[in-house]
Amino acid sequence: MAAFVGAPLTASAQLDSIGPVNQNGTGFGNVNTVLTLSSPANSSTEAGCIGPAIATCVPGDLVPGTSHSHLYTVGDFSGLSGSNLRLFLNFNEPGNASGGTLDGATLTLYNGNTILFHSSTAGAINFSSTDPGTGNSGFAFGLSSSDAALFDTFLSQSGSANYTLGLSSSLSNVTGGPETWYIGTTTRMSTVPEPSSMVLLGTGLVGLIPMARRKLRK
Repeated sequence: MAAFVGAPLTASAQLDSIGPVNQNGTGFGNVNTVLTLSSPANSSTEAGCIGPAIATCVPGDLVPGTSHSHLYTVGDFSGLSGSNLRLFLNFNEPGNASGGTLDGATLTLYNGNTILFHSSTAGAINFSSTDPGTGNSGFAFGLSSSDAALFDTFLSQSGSANYTLGLSSSLSNVTGGPETWYIGTTTRMSTVPEPSSMVLLGTGLVGLIPMARRKLRK
């Protein structure tokens, strides 16, 4: 996990689990992947962090490379706010794996090397099943309304577009990998429609055919 030094914490909030997300096409290069972790050797645990410097964040099991682990700025996300900020965890476990455990995650807002704000999950979260394969998003996290308002106070400051968004994470019971985290917003999610929604859409389109035929006859 992150090792924070020499910076007074001016705010701290809770990072809440929102639930599973059915979203395809989120592999490397397609989304804003902020952190990728891979367990060393035959280990079943992963821990690492991305930040502006090793002095503020220990990389650990981070997988390097811009498409794998990248420090984004607030300005990289148009219209970003505390209420629409989302973090997505994608397990990459083999099909016969039972799941995985998120031991903890911390989102950190930096001004240079100074920590302005951090938000952490509360306790370990066990996921009994995961979507195998990189690019099949599994689980979303976000800030509560009160925490979002607190986060927004920093975004309203002059120069906030250059603030960076760091992330630390530790996982256990992971037998595959790599596991990825990416940043997005609720306004930029391309969620795959549920089967029932597709059926309703198809029924509606079929119902339009007789109307089109009557118009053509007229």
